[in-house]
Amino acid sequence: MLRAIGIALLIALVGSAVGWLFYWNGQETTLHLADGHHLVFPMALHILGAIALGASAVLAGLSLRSAGQALRRVGTKRRDRRHQEADQLRDEGTQRLWSGDIRGAAKVLGQAVRRRPDDLQAALALARSHEEREEWAAALEILEGIRATHQGSEIRLLSRIGRLALRTGNSGAAIAAFREAVQEQPESPRLLAEFSNALATEGKYAEAATVAGKCLAQEREPSRQAATRALWLSLRYRAALKEPDAASALTQLRRMVKDAPEFLPPLLELARLLKEAGDRKGADRLYRGSLKKEVRGVLLERLLALHTANGEPEKALAPLRALLRGNRLAAPRLALARGLLAAEDYEAMSTELQELSLTATIDTETCLSPERDLLAAELASARELDREAATLFRRAAEGTHHPFSYECRACKRPAESWSDSCACGVWGELEWRVGTTELAEPAQ
Repeated sequence: MLRAIGIALLIALVGSAVGWLFYWNGQETTLHLADGHHLVFPMALHILGAIALGASAVLAGLSLRSAGQALRRVGTKRRDRRHQEADQLRDEGTQRLWSGDIRGAAKVLGQAVRRRPDDLQAALALARSHEEREEWAAALEILEGIRATHQGSEIRLLSRIGRLALRTGNSGAAIAAFREAVQEQPESPRLLAEFSNALATEGKYAEAATVAGKCLAQEREPSRQAATRALWLSLRYRAALKEPDAASALTQLRRMVKDAPEFLPPLLELARLLKEAGDRKGADRLYRGSLKKEVRGVLLERLLALHTANGEPEKALAPLRALLRGNRLAAPRLALARGLLAAEDYEAMSTELQELSLTATIDTETCLSPERDLLAAELASARELDREAATLFRRAAEGTHHPFSYECRACKRPAESWSDSCACGVWGELEWRVGTTELAEPAQ
């Protein structure tokens, strides 16, 4: 009603204005178009024409604006409807994914992403459906596509891209993704661990060790601190091995031995380098100092080998005997028996073997027979008792395990000899199978 009254008043006002103009501007005027061409009409028409032209322009603008608004409203409704349909497809696809219908989930989620290419949740779910089928390259392509259209740095997206890039062998892309993620969230232990792993895969151990150190500083979960520290130490060790400057490598190894004396790989490597440089006393001090903290099979082997190779096996006997005090461990007694053999003290070795054969182990599942048989065979061979030696050697080979073999303390995987790392990924955890075996007290 008010709009109609307003329009009526506007018409009345315009009509009054037109009558007023014609009343005062009734005289004729000439409008020249060209030579010999002109139009004659009242002045009022000139004024009314200008007003009409301006009104037409205004009306046209208003009409275009109204049409644009109408089109935008239609477009918004269509977009909202399309987004709603895409959301429904995303929810359905996610439900199928978690229910185990991977193929159906991929189909539905693919439709959702096509309808709404900027939907991060749908893209992540679609990538997951490909990951479930181990289609790593397809999953990575989807995530890279959403990353190109997504504004800013999305931590979840970057982390997934990094992990998938590693699976496809593209460690460079993984490093770039994790580096960006860490810049956004520098205090996340998980991101720092993933970043460190990517750097290590690329062989950048020094930078990986630095990142792992930051991860260790940020890790607050006690159950993960030990694993994080082990990773940090292994990366520092590998960085030292890769260091081209020998003096710098030695400095790094010495620092590691001081910081983590329980971690054997750098200590063993440092002792090897000292031995090669002619510093046998330095290597001996390293072995003895570490054995005082913990008896490890590889330390016993290396200590004895150090002096045996120099033709002085008797120098290892005193520290080996010292290790027997205050414990009933079988490992140093076995090492002492082998040292006595190298020193050609056959009677003392025979006595040690006899005592070992008469003493049971506390752990009934651990058998020392292969080690005892091997040592007895070596003694018989040294005494030129060939037939007895052959029998003992055969019995040692057929025992419950390879004599003086190793076993990973983390995964229990056997190994014939010491190595810095195990196939399970841990470093410095190989130990003699009988390394922690204790002997029972002798019967009274």
